[in-house]
Amino acid sequence: MVTRTSRLPTVSAWIGIIAVAGLLGALLPGYVALMGDSPLKLMALPAAIVLGFLLAYSRTTLLLMLVFSRGATEVLFDSTRMAVGGMQIGVGGLINGFAILIALLLVIEKPQLLSKTVWKVWAPFLVLICFGTFVAPDRSTAARLFLQLLSEFAVFVGAWYFVRTDNDYRTCIKLILWSSVIPVAYGFIELASGGGHEYANEGLRLRSTFSHPNVFAFFLTLIIALTLYVGKGRSFALGPVKRFILNAYLPLLLLMLLLTKTRSAWVACAAMFIGYALLFERRYFVYLILAGVAGLFIPGVGDRLFDLTQGGGNSISSYDRLNSFAWRESIWRSGFDSMSPIHYVYGYGLEAFKFFSPTFFRESNGVNWGAHNVYVQLFFDLGVLGVMAFVWMYGQLLKGLRSVIAFDRLGSLMLSFVVVAFLLMAASDNMLDYLSFNWYLWFLFGAGLSYAGLHATPRDEAVVEG
Repeated sequence: MVTRTSRLPTVSAWIGIIAVAGLLGALLPGYVALMGDSPLKLMALPAAIVLGFLLAYSRTTLLLMLVFSRGATEVLFDSTRMAVGGMQIGVGGLINGFAILIALLLVIEKPQLLSKTVWKVWAPFLVLICFGTFVAPDRSTAARLFLQLLSEFAVFVGAWYFVRTDNDYRTCIKLILWSSVIPVAYGFIELASGGGHEYANEGLRLRSTFSHPNVFAFFLTLIIALTLYVGKGRSFALGPVKRFILNAYLPLLLLMLLLTKTRSAWVACAAMFIGYALLFERRYFVYLILAGVAGLFIPGVGDRLFDLTQGGGNSISSYDRLNSFAWRESIWRSGFDSMSPIHYVYGYGLEAFKFFSPTFFRESNGVNWGAHNVYVQLFFDLGVLGVMAFVWMYGQLLKGLRSVIAFDRLGSLMLSFVVVAFLLMAASDNMLDYLSFNWYLWFLFGAGLSYAGLHATPRDEAVVEG
C-alpha cells in the first residue's frame, strides 16, 4: 500500500523561500502602485505567499483547502480581476495556477500512481481544447477557458492521488459537503436582506457566494445528491445525531434550490429522487410530490415553470420578450446557419461562438452571448470532434464508475447520477464557464474513480485501468 508523507521543507528550500520573499519585498512598492487602492486586488500577493508556504508544507493539504473554499470565495475572487495582456486575471486565476502546479508535482513525484484511466478520460478533450486555443479568433479569451479546464483536470488528478484508502474517499465526500455550509448560510442572509438579485424577466433569484444563480443551483444539486448518499449509505457509519442533522439539512438545500429558480437543476434533482425512489425507497415519491406542490406556493417559482409557455413562441424577438427555450432555439439556429460546412469537423476555435454571436445573432444587441448549450458551443468551437471528445470523457467516467455497484450500490447510483445530471444540464446552460462548480464535480469524479480502483477485482481491472 502506498502511504502519503508530509515533509517539511529542506534547508535549501528554506533558503529559496527567503530569497523569493526578499525579491517580493523589493517589488512591493511597484505592485502597490499597479493595484491602486483596491484592497481586494492587493490580496493577490499575500495570497500567493501564503499559498507558496502551504505548497512547501503539504501539497495534498493545500489542494483540500483550495477545493473546500472554492465555492465560498467565487464572488470575492471575481472582484479581484484586472486586465493583463488582454486577459482578465485575479486571485481566482492564481488559485487555478496552484491547482495545476499541485497536480504537476504529484505526477512528477509518483508517476507510477497515475493510472491510464485518468488519461483515457481526459486526453482527447485536452488535445482538442489545446488545438482550439491556437486557432481561436480571440486567443486571450480562449486561453483563459483553456486554463480553467486544465485546472479542473488538475483537481481530478489531485483527488485521484489523494484517495489511497476508503477513508480518504469518505474524507473527499465530507469535504464537499462541509464546503456547502458557508454558501447555504450566506444564501439565507441574502434572502433575509432582500430576497436575492433581480434578473431581467426572471425576478429575484438567490446566488449566494456564486457569480450566478445557476452556478449556485448546480452546486446545490450536487450537495443534495451527496447529502442523500451520506445519510443513507452504509459506507458512512453515522450516529443518530449526525443522521438527524443531515436529514434536517436536506429540506434547507431543497428550499435554496427552489429559490435559485434554475429549472434545469430542478429537473435534474427530481430525476435523482425518482431514481432513488425506484431503486431504494418508494416513499420518496410522496416526498417529491409534496415538495413540488409546496414549491408552487413560493413566489416566482410557478412563474418560472409557466414561463416556458409564455412570450414569443418561436418568433425572433429580444431576450426579454422570448421565453427561455425560444430564445435558446433562436441563437442555436442562428449559430448553425452561420457555419461553413468545412468547419463542421473542427469548428472555429475555443470560445468562437461567444466571439461571433454579435455577428450571426441579430438580436444580440452587441452582447457576446454564450450558446447556453455545451453541445452547441463545442460543435461551433471544436466541431463534431469536440462533441465526440466531450461525450467520450463522460462515457469513460460512467464506465470506470460502474464497478462501484459491486460494493457500494447507493454510491454507484449517486456518482452515476451526477455524471448524467451534468450531461442533461449541459444541454441548457454554459456549464463550461462555471469553474467553481466544475472543481467540485471533478474532485468528486477523481475520488470516485480512485475509490473504484481500490476495490477492483481482476475482472474489473480492465475497466478501472483502461
